[in-house]
Amino acid sequence: MKLVKGKRAIDVTVVEADCVCIPSNAIRACGGNYHLAAVISYLAELSLTLSDQDGWFYQKRKDIAQALVLSEHQVQRLVTAFKSKFPSAIRTKRKKVEGVPTVHFHIDVAELEKEMERILDERNW
Repeated sequence: MKLVKGKRAIDVTVVEADCVCIPSNAIRACGGNYHLAAVISYLAELSLTLSDQDGWFYQKRKDIAQALVLSEHQVQRLVTAFKSKFPSAIRTKRKKVEGVPTVHFHIDVAELEKEMERILDERNW
């Protein structure tokens, strides 16, 4: 595993006190795309804290956008990019929450880390 200042390829995105911290290796693995790295890291963190027994969780697009200071359209586009770049690490499905269809996520954090490490190794980072 490539290390930068003791951090794993994917770590948690810290969102608190008007500050968003994105792991540098996540940014590198995303080719410098800060927004994509932020969404991927944030969803990985949520999967570790909010997942049900089957590993699924939901977070409304507007809540992700608000936490990461992005528009809802950006979040939608970045989730699509996440699915394209790391297809084996993310699954989505629509299920109703309080009668409203809501996107649910399943993030395989181990697979995501493996894929990011592969990218970092290929780029010699």
